[in-house]
Amino acid sequence: MSGGVVMAVEAGVLGGIMVILMMGWPVILPESNLRAQDAGLWPGVRDGRFGFVNGEDAFVIPPRFEAARNFSDGLASVQVQGRWGFIDASGRVVIAPQFDWTHDFADGVALAGIGIQWGYVDRTGRWVAWHDMDGSPGSSASEALAAVSSDR
Repeated sequence: MSGGVVMAVEAGVLGGIMVILMMGWPVILPESNLRAQDAGLWPGVRDGRFGFVNGEDAFVIPPRFEAARNFSDGLASVQVQGRWGFIDASGRVVIAPQFDWTHDFADGVALAGIGIQWGYVDRTGRWVAWHDMDGSPGSSASEALAAVSSDR
């Protein structure tokens, strides 16, 4: 692969299964993962930093993040100085890195946490539902519903 990209995009769909070659090894994912990349970009690594590559293995968003996750609902979670935030497909920070952890956006919200506070944030980073407790943070939202639990 060119340019030292580790997580790259040599992908094809074969019988409803997406096959990606990563460092020469096949990684097989359901075809839905291909569709989930609504920005047409995937995390890529160069010199220990994450950016985003397109289908031609070219960096569209330069590698400047400590870690990165897939785009979902038009935003991708990225880590800067140990904190997680979100960028759009142009690479612009839309929610400043402030969280200890994040999940993908779905239906306009993402699960995120800071310390023992966790809940859902909207596309501006505003908390729309939160909890100050220990317990399972549940999962990502889907169809405006999300599972949550508490030990209390």
